[in-house]
Amino acid sequence: MVAWMALPKLPRAPPSISQGLRGAGAQAVASAPLTKCQWVSFGCLMIAGGMLNGVFQAWSNTIPTQLEGDLPGALLKWFSFIAGLAGASGSLLVAFSTRVLNLESKLKMTLLCTIFLQLVGFTLFTVLLPGSPPAGVSAPGLVLMFLIVLGSVANGAMSPLVYELGSELSYPSSEGLSGGVFSWLLNAFALLLLVVLPMVPSTMDGQLMAGTCLVGAGLVAAVQERYGRQEADREGVLMDGKGP
Repeated sequence: MVAWMALPKLPRAPPSISQGLRGAGAQAVASAPLTKCQWVSFGCLMIAGGMLNGVFQAWSNTIPTQLEGDLPGALLKWFSFIAGLAGASGSLLVAFSTRVLNLESKLKMTLLCTIFLQLVGFTLFTVLLPGSPPAGVSAPGLVLMFLIVLGSVANGAMSPLVYELGSELSYPSSEGLSGGVFSWLLNAFALLLLVVLPMVPSTMDGQLMAGTCLVGAGLVAAVQERYGRQEADREGVLMDGKGP
């Protein structure tokens, strides 16, 4: 199998029917304009994804400080690596599971599940963090670490889901539109949180992340699914741009 992967192969051109239709000419693309409602759905999805990923990136940098005294110092030094590895694992896991479980046409539901896991993990982390309200409720450091890893896996799984669903919603526009808008919003929210977080009490950081999950879930719930690329690949024709 390794030898087969290393052998050079002639790529398919175009790689799919939907790509071929997109490159067929400006007239074909113009025949399938997106409606205002579809652009709103695209915007809600991009804002939700960029906000959740950007806020988490900024907030996760403060977590080792919050866990000082609850976890060994040697483990805290590896925290960023562990959280990053968990996020990367989530991206790989969701890419594999969506294909195996036939969830490629249920991306919105899958995305909502990842947000729910983040909400559960980050809310429990906030409640069980020593010094956070309610007073007297706390958990061992390893339990807190597990909750953050759970949230990191779910957060990492969001990125490919947002990109794929965004590409479907904006078809026949290039996938670069979805990737570019998502990346820009992610960095914008991360930079905004770097300014806002120092003004927020450390015991409220987790509540801010949990609240972000609720807002993100509301935005994703407002998205009207449309799978333009998949429909074009199945039917071999360019869709007229109207949602199902």
